[in-house]
Amino acid sequence: MADLIAEALTVLRAAKVSAGDALALLDSVAAGDGADARQRLAAIRQRIVTAQDLHLQLAQMLLRIERQQKLAREALHFEHPVYWRLADDGKKHGPYCPTCWDDTRRIAALHVLPFRGHDRWVCRICSRTFFSDGARQAMAEAENTARRHQPDAPDDPLAND
Repeated sequence: MADLIAEALTVLRAAKVSAGDALALLDSVAAGDGADARQRLAAIRQRIVTAQDLHLQLAQMLLRIERQQKLAREALHFEHPVYWRLADDGKKHGPYCPTCWDDTRRIAALHVLPFRGHDRWVCRICSRTFFSDGARQAMAEAENTARRHQPDAPDDPLAND
């Protein structure tokens, strides 16, 4: 969210400069002799359009910030290994990345990928992968099975020399 705020401040500064330029041009038209008033008025019109565009961008950024804050205020609760959001009707939404939330308070929806009949979640922001308890159990069972079927290795690799 800090990035959005910094971006919004940059747009606001640019809008202030653009509006200041338009006011300076208006002053020059008022003080001028009128010969090139049309050109100056066209330049003023362009500066005002630019300022309006910058204000629109700023309004959109502020709406995104407001949306993010609203989501952050809603109940996020941690169910190992991810966060879920509870809606007013009791429905669970998510899952959301615990790394992104804990580190930057950014709500990042996780992409669900099936894994051995269970859930695996991948964050598209920080690229972390999280496994459901069932997926962890399936991995552990697969490792145990692989160890049981692996021939015993000698304790001393130099024993056959």
